[in-house]
Amino acid sequence: MTAQATSCLPEHSMSFRVPRVLFGLILVLGLGANMTFVRDMGICGLLLMYIIEAVRERRFFFVRTPLGVPLLLFFLTAVLSLFTAMDVPYSLVEIRSELLRNALMYYLLIMSFRHEKDVALLVSFLLLTSVLTLGYGLYDFQRNHGSLTSVMPYRAKSFFRDFQYYGTFLIQVGPLFLLLPKWLKGRRPMVFAGISLIILCFSVYITHARWVWIVFFIELVLCVLLVMKKKYALIVAVLALALFAVAIPKQVWKHELPPNPGQVKSSTHARLILLDFSVGQILKSPFLGIGYGRLSFKKAFPDFVAGHVHTMWHAHSLYLNVALQMGLQGLAALLFLLIRALWTWRPKKPSESETSFQSYLGIAVFIMIIGFLLRNIADDLFVDVPANLFWFLLGISCPLITGCCRPYRNRISETCDGSPVPVLYVFAALPVGGAEMLLYNQIEALDRSRFRPMVCSLRDKGPMGKKIEELGVPVFALQGLKSNRFEFQVILRLKQLLIREKVSIVHTHLLDGGRYGRIAALWAGSPCIVSTFHNVYTRRRMRIHLINRFLGKFTHRIIAVSEAVKRDLLRYDGLEPDKVLVIPNMIDLDAFGRGDRERVRRELGFTPRELVLGCVARLEEQKGHVYLLEAANLLRRQRAGIRLLLVGDGRLRSSIEHKAKELGLLDVVVFTGTSNRVAELMSAMDVFVLPSLWEGLGLVLGEAMASGVPVVSTEVGGTSEIVLDGETGLLIPPGDPEAIRKAVIRILDDREATRTMTEQARHRVVRLMSKQRHMALLEAVYEELLRPLRGVESTEGKASPVKQ
Repeated sequence: MTAQATSCLPEHSMSFRVPRVLFGLILVLGLGANMTFVRDMGICGLLLMYIIEAVRERRFFFVRTPLGVPLLLFFLTAVLSLFTAMDVPYSLVEIRSELLRNALMYYLLIMSFRHEKDVALLVSFLLLTSVLTLGYGLYDFQRNHGSLTSVMPYRAKSFFRDFQYYGTFLIQVGPLFLLLPKWLKGRRPMVFAGISLIILCFSVYITHARWVWIVFFIELVLCVLLVMKKKYALIVAVLALALFAVAIPKQVWKHELPPNPGQVKSSTHARLILLDFSVGQILKSPFLGIGYGRLSFKKAFPDFVAGHVHTMWHAHSLYLNVALQMGLQGLAALLFLLIRALWTWRPKKPSESETSFQSYLGIAVFIMIIGFLLRNIADDLFVDVPANLFWFLLGISCPLITGCCRPYRNRISETCDGSPVPVLYVFAALPVGGAEMLLYNQIEALDRSRFRPMVCSLRDKGPMGKKIEELGVPVFALQGLKSNRFEFQVILRLKQLLIREKVSIVHTHLLDGGRYGRIAALWAGSPCIVSTFHNVYTRRRMRIHLINRFLGKFTHRIIAVSEAVKRDLLRYDGLEPDKVLVIPNMIDLDAFGRGDRERVRRELGFTPRELVLGCVARLEEQKGHVYLLEAANLLRRQRAGIRLLLVGDGRLRSSIEHKAKELGLLDVVVFTGTSNRVAELMSAMDVFVLPSLWEGLGLVLGEAMASGVPVVSTEVGGTSEIVLDGETGLLIPPGDPEAIRKAVIRILDDREATRTMTEQARHRVVRLMSKQRHMALLEAVYEELLRPLRGVESTEGKASPVKQ
């Protein structure tokens, strides 16, 4: 993630920034002072901030990270171990208190701290609390008369209840101190790092934990390797530490134990016994765990524990313990998790935009991961404070690591650096239709300096997809939806497309496009989701209503093409009124009303004296072509020279042609099929008829009115919002051929009234459906949703500039 990105991550939570940072500091304090209650206060505070923000924004979002799948697998293996657990209630408590708490903290930190300066503040506070912890550790050692030479000297514990946790805390925070010169340039950080090295070395030594010494030595070597340009410094460091190790009395390395019935001679001997016993138990039942939790060992093998020293109550190795507790599948899940963490945080070639703090934190956390994994070879410290600190450092560093936090890359996209914002339009398919033509016009008119359009068809590209590609806009075809069943694979492909193209705005259209598109957008973490609805409901479909109601809660803006569509969305889908905006369809006014009428009529075989009724619509049941054919049959008996021009194609073409043959209209009707010459064909018509049985807002009505062709339309859906009966056209009831006949005759007989009506129709279309008005409203929606991402206060919940 670039330095620019870190400064312009989502800003919709700006009003919660101060309390969020405060709760983060409380969490840090609990980690450094070993106070579980304080740690839980910080976690609960962050969770509360997230819930308040999600309710206010009406969007519960989840951040996808590289550790998500490994964490889920590890959690599932822990749950499966409950079936063979020695103490199910205990294991359940451990899963809740350890796994769920750490996972919750990890994700809350990622979703809460998105700014470099906030993360830097937490790291600074962690360093400060670590200094206090170090000081108290030295004081604890002196207060208890610690010895540097005795066989079993006092082991410093600091704020922690035992030296093991204190030593592990030191090797986790150690890289943060040692790498300070990589963050803060100049002499002072070098001096501070040198002083820190001395204090850390002494503090690590007085814990008298040999694996802590070994791990700290490895961490120090890695710090030198990754930071120092002159590699001879590494040789000096190795020699100095080797001399220091030689100077340590040999008795200290032994850690002898008093005699006991089990004849355990030393801690090393005890671990060898534990290793042999644990491996034997794993081999007996490699896939049957004894239950999650460190005490499960004591509950499962009480006789073994009783026969040895009291310290041998668990396997003293994270990896052996996990294999015993959850089986080999649990060990595999753990190794997958740890290897994924190493791979994600591995040092990469620094980018030009990477800040010194990002580089510092990334390397420090990487070295911490290595140290923690090595430390756990000799003990199980994937619990309590060490584990909390492990997940804390992963959580705060994750959003700052390049490519680590995909949804954040997705959220910011190019919205912060002045580049065009990627917008993906999602359709189930791209045939020639009103919604698809609207999309073409929108893309053609979209301000390319601000927005970068892309189109996705869940099926193939279709004729409109190929036409859109001619505009220089990429069209992605997912080749799905080949059956009537729900296809999860389509959502997965679409989600991957959204992440790959870093889409900021997902704009879906129609039923399937809206359903699949919005689910994929939610999964990908898209910051702006818009959905357009083009039709009214013809019948109640409870499943569809429930899906739209659910997805509507996570859709930021819903566009209805007419007031009638909006009424249905509010009535049947139960959507929030403030989210639903009415933006009528648009037409390219310049393209209509300029066709060469005589030439086009000659090409179609019409004589100058013939009266041409026209209809531009898909040959589907919705459009009611059958009633138009019956009306033409009635008109033919009353007026000579009636012709019918049907522009469009669809599933019902053969049945409509059969109906024309039945009525003896084959010599009357001209089928053009799908055509890119709609504006020219409109000029050949004397009357435009749209006999739809249901409609949202017929785009072709506006095109006919803009062409100066008198309009007859059924009064369904939103047609009455553009066609005013008797003023800009004639409205008739649906499914009534006789009403069509009467309306056409009225237009043909009263030429003066018809001329006035077509002039008023043109003025109304210019006012309601102009390209300029439509695009201004649509782009205002996009800008309103992008405003929070750019650090500008959102207008959500206020009067929207696009509300009518």
